[in-house]
Amino acid sequence: MESKSFPSQKFINNKEDVVSEAIDGLCLVNPHVKRIQGTQIVTLKTPRKGVNVICGGGSGHEPAHAGFVCDGILSAAVCGGVFASPSYQEVLTGIEQVANENGVLVIIKNYTGDVINFELASDLARSHGHKVMTLRVEDDIALGENETIGRRGLAGTVLLYKILGSAADELSLENLHSLGLQILKNVFTIGVSFSACSLPGYPPMYTLGQDEVEIGLGIHGEKGLQRIKTKSCDGLVDDLLVQFGKYVKSGDEVVVVVNNLGSCTDLEIMIIVRSLFKRLKSQGIVPIRAAVGRIMTSLEMHGMSITLYKVEKDIKQQVLKFLDLPCDCPHFKVVEPSAFEDITTPRKNAGEELVDTSKVIQLGPQGEKLKKIFKHIFENLVDKEAYFNQLDANVGDGDLGIGVSRASATILKILDYLPFEDNLVKTFKIIGELVAASFGGSSGPLYGIFLVRGSQKLAEKLADNKVENFANALKEGFAGISEVGRAKVGERTMLDVLDYVIRRAEELVKSGESDVLKVLTALAESARSGAEHASGLTAKRGRSVYLQGKEVGQKEPGCELVAEWLNLVKQGYEKQ
Repeated sequence: MESKSFPSQKFINNKEDVVSEAIDGLCLVNPHVKRIQGTQIVTLKTPRKGVNVICGGGSGHEPAHAGFVCDGILSAAVCGGVFASPSYQEVLTGIEQVANENGVLVIIKNYTGDVINFELASDLARSHGHKVMTLRVEDDIALGENETIGRRGLAGTVLLYKILGSAADELSLENLHSLGLQILKNVFTIGVSFSACSLPGYPPMYTLGQDEVEIGLGIHGEKGLQRIKTKSCDGLVDDLLVQFGKYVKSGDEVVVVVNNLGSCTDLEIMIIVRSLFKRLKSQGIVPIRAAVGRIMTSLEMHGMSITLYKVEKDIKQQVLKFLDLPCDCPHFKVVEPSAFEDITTPRKNAGEELVDTSKVIQLGPQGEKLKKIFKHIFENLVDKEAYFNQLDANVGDGDLGIGVSRASATILKILDYLPFEDNLVKTFKIIGELVAASFGGSSGPLYGIFLVRGSQKLAEKLADNKVENFANALKEGFAGISEVGRAKVGERTMLDVLDYVIRRAEELVKSGESDVLKVLTALAESARSGAEHASGLTAKRGRSVYLQGKEVGQKEPGCELVAEWLNLVKQGYEKQ
């Protein structure tokens, strides 16, 4: 029977079945776990002989907790509905499924529903003759101490049960519980997010402005410490670390957990890691172990949390022993981090090895004029980032403007050091290499080929170049793009515009036209005509191919870029 449908931006069937169906999926791909029939409890297929550690709570935080059921961490996870505690009967069933003579340690995140249901179930299990002890995790430092309900349980929960789950085969229930209490005194977590999350089948729980972030929110989207204007990654990490100041100081050794709350990219998470470790070093705080990844999420929330566990000296060796014990869980990999100075090597700027920037090259009137034209071109292209990104997003991947802006900024930095007057060939080659290196994607290398190959048709001295030299340079650059890119006219690429420009340049050479402004005006007009023509073509190269004809009638970004820079050449000349 076809599942009931409703508006949703999640891969689900019925919203009522998401947890049950997700558990089915987990059991299909994890051969070491099983579901207790008729429940939402995941347990190990092979019972552990030592103390059994279990946890649970509302779903929507995956991989926590069912994803951590493995030999060496959890023996069972009791899964409630999305953001809803499981019932005490379900928790009791989970405890009794794994109970043995060594006992069960129940780890509870400090949320009212979890506390009530897990504590009641533990009491009932004890009344049934089972050895059961509980630990309550209260690692959230965002809202300070709350004498009534305490702090919320966050990603520090997973760190705790990784240590205790690995220790469970060696320690008695009482000693395991005692170690847990000592650890919990020094586990601190705070998070930040750019977005809320949405329950399956429902809209987002709240909205943040494009320029806002929420600091100190809970894993269900609950109220945070404050809502502030967005900052750089470094700035946000600084704000979070201020909150740790009461608990962690210079000289402390810490275990670090950087937790992806849902939809952060790996790029973002690794930048966060870099920012955090750099700041810990500056504060004299020593990371001795680290774990990074999607550990305790909040559905698709675009945020992260940082956990610092200050390791006390008297239990350091014991904690590290258990933390380092391997397990077959892919979601929590503990590493001994490298020293920050060992991995930070400054990246060379594009052009560093191509241009001698120790001395500005003095130019005559013609060389200075050409330099100013180039400055006009690239200053204007820097400001076109959003425009070209939008054009590219309409028919491609939306990053052309980023490359244009980055390459333009790179060239602007070295204009004063280029021999425009005495060695125009070298000047164009350097610009070509820098564009190729800094632009990125396929456009950068193609423009690099265009400029480097084209420079071969120029005279070395600026004064020795005529209109014909530049026309031949255009043709040679065109040939280079066609050869390397395996493209030809009519395929909706920059070649379609350059073809218009080259044919017009050849006409001007044949007519003997030598007025530079007239030549540049004619070439700019031909480029505009070529770009308009290209917009009506069907793409046979590039990402627009995947649009299967939907690109026809829309501006082709690469063609528009050629028309733009040729128009800027003309404008730059007019300004002189």
